[in-house]
Amino acid sequence: MTLYLDKDSFRDGLGIPDESTIHLLLVRPNGEILWRNTGKFSEDKKEILLESIEHIKLSN
Repeated sequence: MTLYLDKDSFRDGLGIPDESTIHLLLVRPNGEILWRNTGKFSEDKKEILLESIEHIKLSN
C-alpha cells in the first residue's frame, strides 16, 4: 500500500518501532485496532486472524 504521510508519526501512532518487521493490523473504519500481529506470514497466524475476524463478525 502506498501512503503519502509522515511515516515516523504514522508508526508512532500505531506503536510500530521501525520498518524492519512486518506488521499486520485489523482495523475498524474509525481507527480502532481489533487485532495485530508481527513477523513473517505463517499458517498459524492466518488461522488466528481468521478466528479473530469470525469472532468480530459474530459480536456485531
